[in-house]
Amino acid sequence: MKGQRRKSDKNISVLVVDNDEHFRTCLCKVLERAGYHTKAVPDGQQAVRELNRSPFEIVLADYFLACSANRHLIRYIHSKYPRTKILLIAAYTNENLENEARQAGAFALICKPIKKNSLLDILHTAIHTCDPQKIN
Repeated sequence: MKGQRRKSDKNISVLVVDNDEHFRTCLCKVLERAGYHTKAVPDGQQAVRELNRSPFEIVLADYFLACSANRHLIRYIHSKYPRTKILLIAAYTNENLENEARQAGAFALICKPIKKNSLLDILHTAIHTCDPQKIN
């Protein structure tokens, strides 16, 4: 069932945090078609508001929003919602970015362009992994 939501993944909610509205919309469409519940926001402040309204199992966030300008988002998620998995997205990756993401507590650092099946597989792995501090 590669790239497809498994039955055990139903009722999983994903918060998408990215300043690019088109990219947010596309990610949400892919995830919703796979059966996930989504909410999209453009920045860390709105992400915190949404997290306070309703918990999310997964936060899928732009690396530079989450780790640079809005580093407090990751710290906030870890302090208030320690079971929430954080997956970061970047236009490129290298060892330094991977180390920073790992140190920040991300489950995975996903490099663009994102393939649908790879994204869904990473989500499934994140949902069913007990160690929220593991970079793939």
